[in-house]
Amino acid sequence: MPSRFIVSGISLTASEYNQYVKLANVLDVNGLMPTEKGYDENSTLLGELNSLIKTDYYLEASPEMQGKAIKAQFNNFYNNAEKKIIQQLAVTNEVFREKLKKADIHPVIWGKSTVIRTFPHECLGNILNVSGVTVDQ
Repeated sequence: MPSRFIVSGISLTASEYNQYVKLANVLDVNGLMPTEKGYDENSTLLGELNSLIKTDYYLEASPEMQGKAIKAQFNNFYNNAEKKIIQQLAVTNEVFREKLKKADIHPVIWGKSTVIRTFPHECLGNILNVSGVTVDQ
């Protein structure tokens, strides 16, 4: 299972962690949710793993390389889920917003959008957009 700690060592509650795991399993390979334009229901984590294990590369690989290939798929989906859970919780959860502030992850308000910048943490690509919501600094 993925870690209960996300960017900057912020721990997730049991409920938040459950939401994180659910996100990883519903996102498509491009990190899109079912409600987002371009979502591909065939490219979820399960779909990608099913496709992977049928490839010649996988079938001919050593068990060690097969494990690495599966882990790479999990990492991709959980990295996307981490971005989404931070976006969602930063908007909906006051306690989580406080955790972000304590970890030097600061919401910055631009018009009707919130941008979260991480300092100095680059693991989220530095900027996450959360549309249409304002979070107090």
